[in-house]
Amino acid sequence: MASSNFNMEDLSPKSKLMEYLKKLEEKIEKLEVDTQEAKDHQAYASQITWGKLRRLQQQSHCSYQAFKDLMENFNQLLSISLERVDLSTKSRLMMGYMKKLEAKLEKLEDCLEFIKGKILPFSGNGNDDECYNWKLKVLQNLDCLDCDDFTNVRLIALSSEGYALIW
Repeated sequence: MASSNFNMEDLSPKSKLMEYLKKLEEKIEKLEVDTQEAKDHQAYASQITWGKLRRLQQQSHCSYQAFKDLMENFNQLLSISLERVDLSTKSRLMMGYMKKLEAKLEKLEDCLEFIKGKILPFSGNGNDDECYNWKLKVLQNLDCLDCDDFTNVRLIALSSEGYALIW
């Protein structure tokens, strides 16, 4: 497992994105486990309630028809309560949080694809004005992304090769 003692500011934007994606995947896995636990707890709670009703019928020695009516009423109440509260409040909040994380992950992937298509190679002859104009165009493209992780980048022009290193 990688050590967490490194500085995120020293990483390239792609490395930052990959680290962030790993964290998001871990959170999504944890939320899926918590959601399954909530569903299991709900099923267990309904079994306990059924057991209590059976014991009540046995202890009260009521007739089969009276017990059947009681069970039908209980089923109606249970279905109404399950419609209102599909899962526990905690699991519903977790599902909403998971959807937000997935949307954020999708947005970050779109940002990375957008960056790949928008950053033009540096074509200047080493002239300061051309270098400044190129940096300005790239920064304008990065500003329209609205991604917090990609806004703090350092642009370095490699004029001999015609490429840009984004760090």
